Amino acid sequence: VAPFAGGRPCFAATVETGAHAASIEAVRGGCADVCAVDCVTWALLARHRPASLSGLVVLARTEPVPGLPFVTGRGCSDATLAAIRRALAIAFARPDLADTRHALLIEGISESGAETYEPLFAMERSAAALGYPSLE
Repeated sequence: VAPFAGGRPCFAATVETGAHAASIEAVRGGCADVCAVDCVTWALLARHRPASLSGLVVLARTEPVPGLPFVTGRGCSDATLAAIRRALAIAFARPDLADTRHALLIEGISESGAETYEPLFAMERSAAALGYPSLE
């Protein structure tokens, strides 16, 4: 909604629910007019709790961005990082975990760096340029 607000506040008030599903319930219950929900949460709710989305419509979508990363602490050694990557590769290759991966809506993994997340950084810069200095 930032492009339409011209740097002014978009809403008279905000509500922090602490969870996407709770934000959806706030909209359904009339405590909020709109909420932002990631596509994974929406898809999982549509699959497992479709009634929770009843009566709601998607107003807009952001541009596609990379999925959530697996992260480690800065002090992770190269050997530990390699072991974690091997373990993830093994888990994603195991046929007996296919149903679990499907249930979690995870299709695969790839190695990437911070540059992969440039679309998110661009969104943040765009919001700041429109008068919203933080996406938090």
